[in-house]
Amino acid sequence: MATTGMLTDNGKRIYREELAISTCEITMTGVGGPLFDFNGDFVGMNFYSKEETPFLPRNKILELLMHFRRTPPCWDTSKKRGSKTERGASKARVSPESHKSDLEGSSRQEMENKKHKPSICTICDPELNSGLEDTLLESLPSIRRWPYDWGLVSLDATRDMFRSRGYPLPVLEDDGKRLCYSFEEEFSEDIWNKVTKRVASNMSRVVVALASFRGEARLFACTGVFIDCNGFTTRVLTSGNLIRSNDDESKVADNLKIEVHLPDKRHVPGMLQHYDLHYNVAVIIINKFRCTRTAIIDNKVKIGTHSEVLAIGRVYKSGKLMAASGVVINKESELDCKDLRISTCQITKAGIGGPLIDSNANFIGMNFHGLEETPYTPRDTILKLLENFDAEGTADNITTVPSPNRWHVPKPYWCYPSWHERKEGTDLLEFLDQEFRYD
Repeated sequence: MATTGMLTDNGKRIYREELAISTCEITMTGVGGPLFDFNGDFVGMNFYSKEETPFLPRNKILELLMHFRRTPPCWDTSKKRGSKTERGASKARVSPESHKSDLEGSSRQEMENKKHKPSICTICDPELNSGLEDTLLESLPSIRRWPYDWGLVSLDATRDMFRSRGYPLPVLEDDGKRLCYSFEEEFSEDIWNKVTKRVASNMSRVVVALASFRGEARLFACTGVFIDCNGFTTRVLTSGNLIRSNDDESKVADNLKIEVHLPDKRHVPGMLQHYDLHYNVAVIIINKFRCTRTAIIDNKVKIGTHSEVLAIGRVYKSGKLMAASGVVINKESELDCKDLRISTCQITKAGIGGPLIDSNANFIGMNFHGLEETPYTPRDTILKLLENFDAEGTADNITTVPSPNRWHVPKPYWCYPSWHERKEGTDLLEFLDQEFRYD
């Protein structure tokens, strides 16, 4: 049996830090099997999980094998096993508990109690190091670039996959490379399986995922929520980022095609009805579809500092629902829009446009994206915009201002762990020339 996939950061924080993640889908029969790249080179050993496939990378396996070589086997009686102290130390190294996988729950509680902050790669992010990739390729003509000795068929398919999802192509051939800020990245502290039945029942029927396309290339993907239904036309509230042009963020993208991933897993076309890029809000209509429930946006709920809230999101490709918990905090947003409020819920790009709710599933606001906290547009602001939309009755930009608010979202980029392994003070060009030189 064989299956294909790519390395990803999805779910990375759920497992032990030694493990990496691939999108290959296997069964329990494949546990312990090898993960290869398209050159046939060994990448790691597969484990099993329902959503993705964790694997132990090659470098970790080599470290263990070297340790095994230095440690006498348990049946070897030719050498004394040493003092009590040494025996105790040996037990500590090979204790089943110390090596138990997170899949077996050895550190599940520890991981749940630990607060994770999104990692920012200051080395690989092109927005932080403008022109770095071009400089590397110009300065190091012998660098091992991606793709390195791939078969033409698999390479074309991989390129098409990256481009169709709106992702850049890798530059270096690094076995450990991973895609950061992807639209498929799940919440690091997803607690969907712990929310109440009432919340799960309501949100599972009103939260959708959306994606915008130009031709076959995806421009953006995010979350939305049903807000009303008139006959067989349903309206979805979502983020204005879904429709923004990549070339000019103050304009709507030309020739836009919108698809909605419904709760029943169907993909249906959507059409832009209203938008306000200043407040980063858009309303999408779905014709010939009647939703069974809408979000509770009319209830006047008092929300103050330290009120407990939930951020809900849905991944476009898989349709998976996610939830992140937090509290409202008294902090001013660093974004231009001064109407925004802040919660401590930690979400990913997939959750942009999703609802922020209270414990009774009442709508509190619409989430945006932040590195450590989550800005959200409050319910009152949303309701005023919807009233203005209905009064205008067109898809024109409602709020016209000389300097519209900026709503920057981090772009996807490839992270190369080998870049991080250089010692402090080592010249990056010199290091990469040694690590990625063609053999």
